[in-house]
Amino acid sequence: MNHKKQIILISFAFTIAFLLVFIFIIYPFLKDIKKASDELILQKEKLTLKRANLEEIEKSQFKKHYEDLESNFNKMQQFFISADAPVDFIEFLEKTANETGLIIDINITSLNASKDDFWNFLGFRLTVKGPFFNFSKFLQKIETSHYLVQIQNINIRKVNAEEAIKDKSLSEKEVFADLILKVFTK
Repeated sequence: MNHKKQIILISFAFTIAFLLVFIFIIYPFLKDIKKASDELILQKEKLTLKRANLEEIEKSQFKKHYEDLESNFNKMQQFFISADAPVDFIEFLEKTANETGLIIDINITSLNASKDDFWNFLGFRLTVKGPFFNFSKFLQKIETSHYLVQIQNINIRKVNAEEAIKDKSLSEKEVFADLILKVFTK
């Protein structure tokens, strides 16, 4: 029985040794792993929450900037005329000429595009007659209008005595002016 007692005693010693190793080495190690795992999960949740907050902030800032840009874009679109139907611009020219007491004739003309032109445009030839002071007011209104206009050419000449005699509606104090305008389109 000695041999049986030795086997039992050795088995008991191994069991106690295994329990001691488990209690003092493996269990704390497993406990540290569990704690690190819980911390990792907590950090991931915090990171996910921060990312969601950051995305929300970015969306709100983008939305604000988008609204500002959209507003500016809409304002900028008013500078350009419609290439298909430049009626608004022609009405503006007629109204401005009428307000300044000028007679105007408007024709669409073709202009050569240069490599420096970034936008599409239409050409307008204006023939204007009336007092020079009124003509200068007309030019000022065109230049300060909300349309993007570039004067390409301007020729002004005074009405001579013969023309005033032939056409009773003219006086020698009036001028004839020919303008070529480049008006940028959408």
